[in-house]
Amino acid sequence: MQSRVSVVLAADQRYFPGLLATVFTALASSRDRERFEFFIFDGGIDKLSKEKLEQLVVAFGNNHGIRWLVPRIEKFNGLISMNGNFLEYARLALPDLVGRPRVLWLDADLLVFRDCVELWGRSIGDALIAAASENIAFGDDVSNLHEFGIPDDASYFNTGVMVMDLDGLREFNFSAMAINFLRGNAGNYLWHDQSAINVVLHRRISELPRCFNSLNRAYLNSPSESFVGRGGYNYHFLERPKPWQRYSGEPHARIFYGIMKLLSEPMPELTSSRNRLDWLKWQFPRFAENWYSVTPKRFVKPVAMQTLRNIWGANSRLKHISGTGCVEKVVGRLKAAYLEAKEHSSQKRTLTS
Repeated sequence: MQSRVSVVLAADQRYFPGLLATVFTALASSRDRERFEFFIFDGGIDKLSKEKLEQLVVAFGNNHGIRWLVPRIEKFNGLISMNGNFLEYARLALPDLVGRPRVLWLDADLLVFRDCVELWGRSIGDALIAAASENIAFGDDVSNLHEFGIPDDASYFNTGVMVMDLDGLREFNFSAMAINFLRGNAGNYLWHDQSAINVVLHRRISELPRCFNSLNRAYLNSPSESFVGRGGYNYHFLERPKPWQRYSGEPHARIFYGIMKLLSEPMPELTSSRNRLDWLKWQFPRFAENWYSVTPKRFVKPVAMQTLRNIWGANSRLKHISGTGCVEKVVGRLKAAYLEAKEHSSQKRTLTS
């Protein structure tokens, strides 16, 4: 097995805070971080942001640097753009663009609390990728499953965290098959590249424990302080808006803000009037909950107002968890790892100079 841990991500400037947090937590949560090498698909990240990320990697004592990749957009002609670009299709082209036998794929909206080296060392047998399953039906994404001989009760996988056998995918001609699926089945799928991966690689996916890709919707449906405190999982901000797009007081968003403060990364979208109002609501979620129960709008929009009331009732529980000290504990652990790595890296440079 290759000695370097090859990690691939993709982002544009709008997703840079998420990319920064993902790379930071992956490095801070590993005891073997010097083995990491990063490949990042560049969807328009500015020079200063790139330099900041490169300096962060070096600060952790990693000398392999970052290789910036620009996917050939013409490969995706005829496909639907997602969020105004084709960047999210980039992982379909991975086998052709990254000359490694095996890689880890991480979405740029993760908090990585579990050592990536553990994931890297997992055997996936004869499978071509490994990923964690979701609690949704395959048919909720792809409507014409029967045309591919896929049963309705087949497992469906989230592709935010993957181990990918690139040698096997190249031999399988995966990239061409995935793009052909997307072009030939427009209107029959919802989640684009994830749809293609699930269909084309049906029966060739090894299932990962969900601790490697814990979706935020699952946590928000059943939040607990102990889950946050014990760590050992990767938290995926799957649902929009992301925490750098809209203020949230839930524990993992608060951890995210702690990381951004530690790294002095601005989040300009959070300064909007709407986000200032959200911040105020999060300070007094019970007040917000009660407001939606008495506002005159409840007579003309009763369902919407009841939904908002329920949301802020749940948010009150999340705010309580955030206030138990678990957020500070996690941020403190990450900060200590970062400062220790910086000190160790500085000492090594002094000894070799």
